[in-house]
Amino acid sequence: MHLELHPDEKIIMRQRKHWFVFALEAVGFGIGALVPIVLVPSASWLFPGLYEFFGTADTFALLVFASGAWFLLLWILLSVAFTNYYLDVLIVTTKRMLDLDQRGLFSRDVATIPSQNIQDIKIDTQGIFATFFNFGDLHVQTAGGHKELVIRGIKDPEHVKDEIMGVYHNISVSTSD
Repeated sequence: MHLELHPDEKIIMRQRKHWFVFALEAVGFGIGALVPIVLVPSASWLFPGLYEFFGTADTFALLVFASGAWFLLLWILLSVAFTNYYLDVLIVTTKRMLDLDQRGLFSRDVATIPSQNIQDIKIDTQGIFATFFNFGDLHVQTAGGHKELVIRGIKDPEHVKDEIMGVYHNISVSTSD
């Protein structure tokens, strides 16, 4: 996505979700990859009539095909998850905040909040991993129709909050002068 900046607007920061958020999702896919590794050796025990019905060679070929299809599906889903992770970006400029939220391969939600509409920012860090790796949810309270914007799994939320509030403070000081 190409971002059109206003003439006197500069990008202050770009922030993605923390890598650990994607790593947790990838671990789930890794566990899913163990399913055929466990099921194929125990197929004769789980499905006793399988070898008699198809024959040993055909059953083996069927299990190899099903395992390959399962691994391919997991690989595609992992690629989609990485694409969603990589394309989710929070951009803070001198005039506004943009939250680019990739919802699928062909679906994106873009929320733009002018800095003067920001009323409050809350950080929500839950759990030992979020505390240790310094990531959390950012809740942005606005004066507009969208009362609250939630950005999940953002890296270094305290720094992001400080940057956004710094922009808000600069705008409110310059408008009051």
